Formats: sequence, C-alpha cells, structure tokens
Amino acid sequence: MKQEVNVTVSMNIKSMYLFLLQHTYTGFSGIVGLGISILALLTLYTTFDARSDTEKLILLIIGLVFIVINPIMLLSRAAKQVKLSPSYKTPLSYCFNSQGITVSQEEQTMEVAWNRIVKIKSMKFALLIYTSRIHAFILPHSEILNVRSDMEEIVLHYADSKKTKLIGFGKGRRA
Repeated sequence: MKQEVNVTVSMNIKSMYLFLLQHTYTGFSGIVGLGISILALLTLYTTFDARSDTEKLILLIIGLVFIVINPIMLLSRAAKQVKLSPSYKTPLSYCFNSQGITVSQEEQTMEVAWNRIVKIKSMKFALLIYTSRIHAFILPHSEILNVRSDMEEIVLHYADSKKTKLIGFGKGRRA
C-alpha cells in the first residue's frame, strides 16, 4: 500500500449534478416526493375521463415536480454552483495519508482527520467522502482514474471502522 496519494480535482457540472441528484433522491423527502409524483401521474392516467380540466392540470403539475421540474432545477443549480462558487474556480488538491485528508487550494489548506469522516460512498460517477450528513468531498472518477485504487486502499485502511459507513465497496474491501 502506498503511504500517500496526491490528486488534483477540478469540479465539473456533470459530477456536481449527479451528486445533487443522488443526494436529493436518496433521502426520505426525495423518495416521498418521487412517490407522490408517480402516484399523481398514475391517478391522472387511470382517472383521466372522470377528472375536470383543473384537476388534470393539478395532477400533471404534481406529477412533473419531482420527475421533470426538480431535476432541471438541480441541473441549473449545479451549473450555477460550479461556475460561480470560488471554491470550484481553481482545482482542489487532495493528499490522502495516514493522518487523514489534506485539501488545499491556492494558499488555503484544510486537514480532515480520519475520525471526522462519517461516510464514504463509491458511486458510478465519483468517490464521495462525507464529513457530515450534507458536506462531502466529491472526487469524480474521471479526475482520479490513475490513483483511484491506491486512494481507495488508503481510505479503506485508515477510515474509522466503527464510525465510518462504507457504501458501494463490496464485501471484504476494508483493509
């Protein structure tokens, strides 16, 4: 196992959008909202002839909120966040080692000890390292291709096994 892995990551709109989608639709409110939208569309479909035009319009709007409208709003939010946020204007440098993760950008540096990591998710599009329920380092796989396996090995080895929830690594991946 390598003792240290360094990687520089530039955030892109696609990765931010996929993160926002994942974060929104895997939570309780996202699942309930999606269920309500599907139920509204099913109700519209099965009772179309029995409904007034106003009821049809209301059911259609409710049905589209979480299936079409919210994803479009999340895409807009992702684009705005990546383009306007100072933290995404220049690449972030990450150093993974036995002490934790050091994140630096220009002259600013932040160190995060392994015991502060609450969840690590390996998704299809990125490695997500959560320091709280809503804050995560987003490391798009397209940006970490050449160091991904070394980085995951360090993360799995040093993350607090009693405190850190691992998702998407498969069984037996903890070092």
